[in-house]
Amino acid sequence: RSINANGGQVKPGTGGPPTGTGDTLRVTGNVSLSNSSLSVFFRDVHTTQLDVAGTISISNSDLLITIGSSVSDGANFTFINNDGTDPINGSFKLRPEGSVFVGCPWAFRVTYLGNTGNDLVFSNISALLINDVSVTEGNSGTTNATFTVGLSFATNQTVTVNFATSNITAQAGSDYVSTSGTL
Repeated sequence: RSINANGGQVKPGTGGPPTGTGDTLRVTGNVSLSNSSLSVFFRDVHTTQLDVAGTISISNSDLLITIGSSVSDGANFTFINNDGTDPINGSFKLRPEGSVFVGCPWAFRVTYLGNTGNDLVFSNISALLINDVSVTEGNSGTTNATFTVGLSFATNQTVTVNFATSNITAQAGSDYVSTSGTL
């Protein structure tokens, strides 16, 4: 069997949170998504999944993602398992190869080359967390605004962050002292 969706929605699983069983839609033929969407759900280490034996073609389609109550640090989630040797042709809107999807407080790197080199996989990566700060403006002197920067979970990779102030409602020189740097 094949799926040729033009304007529809493909939704593997039972519609609820994945449990690890019964959450995979197996397609023995080809899958073509055009002006359509693939709706997936993941939590902990489980995901709903499209398991395809044939070719996969994606054009002008959305990936609709629902995240459960918890996600394991560093977990990988395979949404399309392509057990053929051919690559996935195309990508979902706003989800190109190597992009980062943020589903607060988690962040995921997107790859269409995952696992065996031809699967759609989201990898949970450590997200940068920055607290909100507000200060009361006075008519003289200065007031420091201190931002706390951290990671959602520890990583063994080097993390570098560039920062800079910019004018929006306040103006550098008269309302604040501009600054930039690297953490």
